[in-house]
Amino acid sequence: MHDGYRAQSRVTAYFVPAGFRPEAIGEEVGLLGVLPLDCARLSVLRQTGVTFAQAGYSSERAHVMSVEFDCEVTGFLGDRPLLPHR
Repeated sequence: MHDGYRAQSRVTAYFVPAGFRPEAIGEEVGLLGVLPLDCARLSVLRQTGVTFAQAGYSSERAHVMSVEFDCEVTGFLGDRPLLPHR
């Protein structure tokens, strides 16, 4: 079980190879856009049948990211930025 960092170091230098174009990655594999989610956008997404996936770190395995696919997002939890799902 992990309870903290085992080691840490600071970056001292990095280089960008000649001809490197970050946008080329998107041309090869596609890009996943990220937009803020508000009530109106969530409503549109739910009406179009978008499949949601919820990812995060559970308390049982805090060092391992898990993903739950095909979540039914029911809306925001009151006025807080939380999305209950089942």
